[in-house]
Amino acid sequence: MAALALVGGGAIAMAASAGAAESPGARDATTSIPNSQGSVTNWHLGKGSVYGDNLGPGMVQWFTTVYDGSVHMKGLDADLKAKISKPGITGLESDSPYPGATQLADNPGQGANSTVKFEGDNGAKLQRAWVRCADGKTALGGGYQRGDEAVASIKNLQIVSSAATQIKDGKEVYEPIAGDKAGSLKPNAWLVEGFNNGTVDLIVRPTVVCANIG
Repeated sequence: MAALALVGGGAIAMAASAGAAESPGARDATTSIPNSQGSVTNWHLGKGSVYGDNLGPGMVQWFTTVYDGSVHMKGLDADLKAKISKPGITGLESDSPYPGATQLADNPGQGANSTVKFEGDNGAKLQRAWVRCADGKTALGGGYQRGDEAVASIKNLQIVSSAATQIKDGKEVYEPIAGDKAGSLKPNAWLVEGFNNGTVDLIVRPTVVCANIG
């Protein structure tokens, strides 16, 4: 094994230890190696012969600094790779339009919603309102809000269902996750169903919470 030592003039002195294979420049007891670019090779550095205390401050900083673009996935520990690769939630947002008054579809890529109010038909039929997430996002939750009508009219609103669903091209669809034996789906919208037991048309505001997953 060879040991390093600094000598005058910035040169590096090499000392060969007993039993270690001698390098070309270490055949004498001590050989000075010019401190110039490319002058030190693996022949001169024995395993375990250089320690942190032997390094100058500039070299220590060079070894301990992580530079932009210098770390790649293949060089990471397996546990760290697993943590980095875990699915995450980004782009969290919520929409609660006014069907019959406002349309998310007026903003391309930002979702869509149903277009009619709950008709005041004295509860004659089941009515629906829905809101779809922005393109590519998943529905995490939802609900509904009332519009701005007077209390005398709002009290006639009867909601019977509020649930996640799938909306495609303005229609409710059922597209289960491939290979899912339970038939589970990945929702992208929220659907509200109910009755208007009065005679005044009402705005029912479906609300959806959306995000990018993974």
